[in-house]
Formats: sequence, structure tokens, C-alpha cells
Amino acid sequence: RGGAPTFTIYTAPGTNIPIPTTVFYNSSTLASGTQFNGNGNWFKLLKGASAYAAQINTSGVVTDYVDCSTIPSNSPTPSPTATPAAGYDFYDAIDYDCATCSNQGTVVVAFPAGSSVTLNRWYFWSLGGTDSFKILSSTTDPGGAVPLLYSTDGPFTSCAISCSV
Repeated sequence: RGGAPTFTIYTAPGTNIPIPTTVFYNSSTLASGTQFNGNGNWFKLLKGASAYAAQINTSGVVTDYVDCSTIPSNSPTPSPTATPAAGYDFYDAIDYDCATCSNQGTVVVAFPAGSSVTLNRWYFWSLGGTDSFKILSSTTDPGGAVPLLYSTDGPFTSCAISCSV
């Protein structure tokens, strides 16, 4: 598994911090109709040496953001064992598109650490809104952006039930 995909999106000149109401576009012309569809997902945004995490809606508008330089780093542990990302448990899951309940492939998802998660059950992606995930097994942090689920997003016995909630 590689890192997260890298691509370029654009915003108005002089924008230094992606505050809510900032609009991102697929085109450097910033033309109407070329707004970036973030689908409510979180993205890592880089400008120079600065890094931000921004939630971008379907109209390309930032709805929330975090300045990554304000997030404290974890202290290294002397243990030679792998340490999971602080605050999250990771799981291999099958991604199902809610429109058709068709299998979109295997992905890694995250839950807040210590969440009650039922294997072989579906969880609706309340933050993404168009996918349901069948949780297969626990795994390690893939080192990139993954869908964040909550124990209250399921468990359901099928994709159809999960997507109808």
C-alpha cells in the first residue's frame, strides 16, 4: 500500500490559511463550475512548509480545518513493538457504494480508540454519506488519510440496511 494520492487544487491568490468559507477549485482559472468536490472528506493541504487538514464539502467550500503545526507530536516509546496512531483503531474493510451496494474494494478505516466494533458487520460512513463499510479485521495504521467511522454508525447486518439509515 502506498501513501495517500497527491493532486493539486486551487484557491484565490493570497489565501494562506484554509479557513471555513475558503473555496477550492480543480482549475487554476477558478472558473465557476470547476469547484472541487470534497464530498465532506478531510484532506491534507500543503502550502510551502505549512500543513493543514481541511474538511471540504461538495461545493469546494472548507467547513472545518486544523493547523497541523498545533497538533502535539507523540513522544517516542522505547518499546520495539509497533505503536498504533494515538487515538484510533484501524480495520480492514470492504467499501460498498450505497447507491448500488456494490463492492468498491478493500480499504482501511479508523474508529476512535477503544470503540466497540463488530467484525463482519456494516457501518455507514456518517461523515462521508455515500459509503458503507463491512469491517473484516483489525490492522495497522496505513499512514494516510482513511475514513473515520464511529461505533454509532452501526453495526448493521447488510449494506442495504446500513445505507437506508
